[in-house]
Amino acid sequence: QDSAHAHRPPYFGNSRFEYSPRLRAAALAADAISSGGWQDDPDGPGLRAVAAGAHVEYGVAAARLVCGGTLTLAIDRGDVTARCAVEIATGQAPDAEWRSVWESEGPGKVQAVVPLDALLAVRSDPPEFGYRVRLSVSESGPALEELTLVTDIMAAPLSLPRLQLGDNKVAWTDESPGPRHI
Repeated sequence: QDSAHAHRPPYFGNSRFEYSPRLRAAALAADAISSGGWQDDPDGPGLRAVAAGAHVEYGVAAARLVCGGTLTLAIDRGDVTARCAVEIATGQAPDAEWRSVWESEGPGKVQAVVPLDALLAVRSDPPEFGYRVRLSVSESGPALEELTLVTDIMAAPLSLPRLQLGDNKVAWTDESPGPRHI
């Protein structure tokens, strides 16, 4: 949260969307927005980077406002010293700014749980109905074994006003100082 809103409680989503893309080369064309440098991992499930700079980009679109989320991943770099990175762009616009959310460099297996709440903040940024995630590796050899995107959304049908055909009585309250014009 930004300092102007730090005194307010955070937004809480009351619904969750979980997406685990199929990590198979044949599924990339259908599931990913873009990808390059991957093939099926011959040693197990998942994708193996076969080119330096391998990348994959997935999009999440929701019918309700996105208010947070978490990304979980597992990458096995084996003996290869490689930089693995995850970036996020809010919204679906192709020219949206990419921001780094996680990176790791070295050999071996890495598992990470990456909170996305700060970058999907509804108090400091305009609310969005989706976001994009891009994962990249600097060298060939690492295997992407797991990727799950959990998205918190605000979908509160029980707290939304319900209007009926005909006359409705509506009450408005807010914490704005001074006069109001509705």
